[in-house]
Amino acid sequence: MDTLDDLVVPEATVLEACGDTPLPEFGLIERVWNTDPIPSDRVESAAAEAVESLDFDDVPEGGEVAVGAGSRGIANLSSIVRGVVGAVRDAGYDPFVFPAMGSHGGATGEGQREMLESLGVTEDAIGCEIRSSMEVVRVGETDDRGVPVYADANAAAADAIVPVNRVKPHTDYDGPVESGLSKMLVIGMGKQRGAKTAHEWAIDWSFRNMIPEITGKLLAELPVAGGVAIVEDQFDDTALIEGVPPSGFLDREAELLERAYDLLPTVPFDDVDVLVLDRQGKDVSGQGM
Repeated sequence: MDTLDDLVVPEATVLEACGDTPLPEFGLIERVWNTDPIPSDRVESAAAEAVESLDFDDVPEGGEVAVGAGSRGIANLSSIVRGVVGAVRDAGYDPFVFPAMGSHGGATGEGQREMLESLGVTEDAIGCEIRSSMEVVRVGETDDRGVPVYADANAAAADAIVPVNRVKPHTDYDGPVESGLSKMLVIGMGKQRGAKTAHEWAIDWSFRNMIPEITGKLLAELPVAGGVAIVEDQFDDTALIEGVPPSGFLDREAELLERAYDLLPTVPFDDVDVLVLDRQGKDVSGQGM
C-alpha cells in the first residue's frame, strides 16, 4: 500500500512541469472566526438535555429505544451518544445503539460495528448494547412513485427510534434538508438496500425532493421519537446539540441547516484563479474538499 510520501510529487517534477513561468507575489493571510463551542466537559450533559425535547409519550415503561449513530467523524460523537443513551435510560427506557450508515463499513454488520468502534462508539464507552445487522424490513412505499422504503430491522422493532447526527450542507446537492437527521433516516437507517434504492431513484427524482418525502413516510410508519441534531462550528467543534421532536421535524432541520451554513468555513474571496490544496479526500468531504 502506498504511503503518504509515495504520493507526494517531487518539487523538481513540479518545477519542470511549470517551466520558467513567473509566479505572482504571495502573501499570508489568516481567517479568524469568533466561536463559542460547547465545552468538552459539557457535551455529554448537553446531549442528555436534548433528549428532553423528544416524544416518548407512546413508549411503554422499559420499552426499547433504538439510537442511530452514523459513520462520519463527528466531534465528540462518543460523548454525545453516551449522553443520549444515559438520558433515555434515566427516563425509564432500555436503549441500544444501531449503525445508521447505509452501506458503509463494507455493507456488513461486523464492518459497521467496527466503523462505530473506530469513532469511539463502543459498548463500554456508551454504556449500552450495539446491535449491528444489515437486515431490513420494508416499511412501505412512497405515495406517487411507489418507491420502496426500508429500515433497519432492529430499529423498526423497537418502541422508539432516535437518530443522532450532524446537520450540515451536502457536497452533492442542495435542498431544504441536506446531510442530517432526515438523510440518516432515509439512507443510513435504510442500510445497503435502502441506500441503493435511494441512489438509484435520485437520478430521476433528486435527493432534494426524495429525502423529505421518504422522511415523512418513515415518521408516519415508524415510532420515531425525534432526533438529536448536532451543528459544528468553523473549527469542527460542537456548537449546538438540540432535540428535534417529530412534530415539525423537517421544518426545524431546515432551520438548523441554515445555521450550519452560517458556520461553514469558507475561502474569503468570491472569485479565485488558482486554488492549491494541502489535503483532500473522501474522509474530508464527499467531493474531497
